[in-house]
Amino acid sequence: MIERVKASAGSGKTHRLTERFVALLLSSSDEAPPAACGRAPAPDGPAGYDASGILAITFTNKAATEMKARVVEALKTLALSRPGDPEGVRRAAKAARELTMLLRHTGRLNVRTIDSLLALLLRLFSLDMGLCPDFESVFDTGRLFDPLLERLLGALDAGDRKAADLFARAADALTEAGQGGFLPRQAVIGRLRQVFDHLAVSDAPRPDAGADDIHQAAARQSAALAQTAETLRDHLDAAGAEPVSQYAKLLARTAALAPLAAPPESAYAAKKDVTDCLKKASRVLATPELAALHDAFRALHAQASADQPLLADALSFLPFTELAGRLVAGLPEMIREQGMLPSALWPAKADLALREGGVPEAWCRMGARLLHLLIDEFQDTSVGQWAVLEHLAAECLAKGGGLFYVGDVKQAIYGWRGGQAALFDRAATDSGLDRLAGVRDETLPCNWRSARHVVEFNNRFFGLLADPENASLAAWALLHKAPDAVRTELAARLGRAFAGCAQALPPDREVPPGRVTVRRLDGENATGYAEAARQACLDLLSTDLLPRLGPSGAAILTRTNDQAALVSRWLVAAGIPVVTENSLRLADHPLIQALLAFLAFVDYPADNLAFFEFLCSPGLFCEVSGLSPAALHDWAAGRTGRLSRDFAREYPDIWERLIRPFARQAGLTGPYDLIQELLAAWRVVERRPADEPFVRRFLEVLHLAEQRGISSITAFLAWWKEGGLEERAPQAEHIQAVRVMTVHKAKGLEFPAVIVPFHNFRVDPGTDFGRVGLNGKTALVPLSTSMGEAYQRRRAEACLEQMNLVYVAWTRAELELHLFFPRPPFADKNPVTRAALALLEKMDVADDEVRFGPEPKAPAAPAWAPEACPPGSAGEHAAAAPEASGEI
Repeated sequence: MIERVKASAGSGKTHRLTERFVALLLSSSDEAPPAACGRAPAPDGPAGYDASGILAITFTNKAATEMKARVVEALKTLALSRPGDPEGVRRAAKAARELTMLLRHTGRLNVRTIDSLLALLLRLFSLDMGLCPDFESVFDTGRLFDPLLERLLGALDAGDRKAADLFARAADALTEAGQGGFLPRQAVIGRLRQVFDHLAVSDAPRPDAGADDIHQAAARQSAALAQTAETLRDHLDAAGAEPVSQYAKLLARTAALAPLAAPPESAYAAKKDVTDCLKKASRVLATPELAALHDAFRALHAQASADQPLLADALSFLPFTELAGRLVAGLPEMIREQGMLPSALWPAKADLALREGGVPEAWCRMGARLLHLLIDEFQDTSVGQWAVLEHLAAECLAKGGGLFYVGDVKQAIYGWRGGQAALFDRAATDSGLDRLAGVRDETLPCNWRSARHVVEFNNRFFGLLADPENASLAAWALLHKAPDAVRTELAARLGRAFAGCAQALPPDREVPPGRVTVRRLDGENATGYAEAARQACLDLLSTDLLPRLGPSGAAILTRTNDQAALVSRWLVAAGIPVVTENSLRLADHPLIQALLAFLAFVDYPADNLAFFEFLCSPGLFCEVSGLSPAALHDWAAGRTGRLSRDFAREYPDIWERLIRPFARQAGLTGPYDLIQELLAAWRVVERRPADEPFVRRFLEVLHLAEQRGISSITAFLAWWKEGGLEERAPQAEHIQAVRVMTVHKAKGLEFPAVIVPFHNFRVDPGTDFGRVGLNGKTALVPLSTSMGEAYQRRRAEACLEQMNLVYVAWTRAELELHLFFPRPPFADKNPVTRAALALLEKMDVADDEVRFGPEPKAPAAPAWAPEACPPGSAGEHAAAAPEASGEI
């Protein structure tokens, strides 16, 4: 049986998958050991399968770990139950036996990521493919690109004229495009890497068109257009018809058109009637022959306008294509030499291994037999991955087993790495698996995650897309410059994806009301809107969400890593604890900034900016000295000369106690020892435990720098400016802090309150390539608007995925969802923002702020409050400061 389960956000997908896995496990036979290679079960012997015959596939390690934990928990619950019926007793006993065996042999629980499955299959057939069985899995093709490039550069140094010519042409191409810079080496290598990555994993034949092929194609097209323009001019003269001046100029310039040059632009090139191109007195002279010539000219002009820029791009990319082709040709040998296999090649090689060796042979080599295949997040499966999984599914179904997969096309957000959401509905039929077994569809109807108003809001918004009129409205907002056919197709796909997306609330369960807010913020450009979003986020967190829910009760979701880093800096600067999906840059943390300012001051005491930044650090000097930042600003205002001398004279007790013991060590102590002593003396980690990961990582960076010979403060500060700015501090997930992450990382997670401050999602297809056909040959071209409708179709794919990202972001909320949008005119500059606002207007959500659901009650005691400002002020200390001075 093929079971296809459609599971919208929060509908219990993982629960259903685990339930199916446990049911299969409980139905397995204790007396059916894995079949030996080449031996079928005896007709009168034990039938069925054991646990090794069940395979579950996930797409992340986290999902695999969660599913294993749920399976163990379900077995534990069953094993400890006390049922009264015979079947219940049998299931409990079976669960106890399976749990015991799992605890003894954890590998018995066959839950794998797709990557680990592909790697396993490749290792099973490694010798057959000429690979080392212990090959290293490589997820960055640069590990192989770099040695291949070094080998090519070695050939260049050895006098390879062909390589020298290609590199020279590549540099010239970038220079002509204004992308090479003064030293084009890095730009050439960067583009070469892009082309190499594309060709290394492409299933299409290698581009084989040469420069002559491109020039000939361009020349033929230009000559045909120029000849048609000249013929049209001759016919106009012969007929005595006088064209309007702009049409005459268009024909003259086109008649002199050079190859690879785009035809001149003119509105008259698109006129459907030749009489519109003639002066009024000459319109009666238009003949059918003249009209036919104009139609031919118009068609050739349109075709050349589309093709000539593509041919120019193909010629510009040709040296990169040829250089990358040489690198790719050496890839198999480099894989054998280095013992490394890029993950991008795994699906194709695993597919080949199963085609030649067969699934039974693979499982035979593992000493097992596959009968049931379960697949999670099927909408993110790529064509290459499905080609491998299809072999396994066919093997299961041919033996009377089953294929069970779950997914949601509305949550297909990995098209950029090959995911094909269309496979969800087509996989069983296109592959012919439905001829081996019946197909049963199931839809999980309830949302078990979100509060009532969150569910109802998302039902209303995304349910609009099921209506053709609203889907067309969204498609127009997303792709208003695309051809009608592309927009119509996008509208249809939006309608199919979100049809039936409305979810019910769980029956017989009390669901909290929850709330949704939609706010429109000021900002005429990206910078202005970001500032408005910053203020709105901080206000919402500090005055509402954090006092009620605590820091761990809120999450801020962004589209890009750069946006996540920006939001993290907002929160850190405001003193709000934060955890990011990766980690925060050390250079962005106020405490580390203060320590760096202290080092800069000690290194050069006349650096007033460094000294003042150190003084005004709330989490460091202000906290131990009792001086407030505001008072220090007042104290420093209008002063000239060295601030450190003034401070030592006016605050001698603080100077002698807190600064002078460390400042006088300049030149005698390295940066590591100096910072370590300061942190210990001021008990920084003890007072600020949430900052410990940053402090520990900064000390580690200081120590590693000294080990590399960077032992002075001056040398360390110079190194930090060049290479230390990207140093990051890992953070534990369990700490009480606001979560900031991209929507991609948030998929599968849930949070009490979710803030989505940015909806300006990019819809460009990104860095990719297409092919141009040239008389049976092909040339590589970058994906661009020059590709016309083909480019717009790729852009439509990106638009659909961005709308899916909106769905994923908005459905992460358990209790509260807070959405920010810009006001016009900035709102009109992004397609996703335009589409979202157009649909919100259909819901009558057009005011500056709209709320759904009741206002939550304030807690009797806040769950979180910002740290109190340090007591004291500069004025108070100044009044008590004696007339004394100190020097470094």
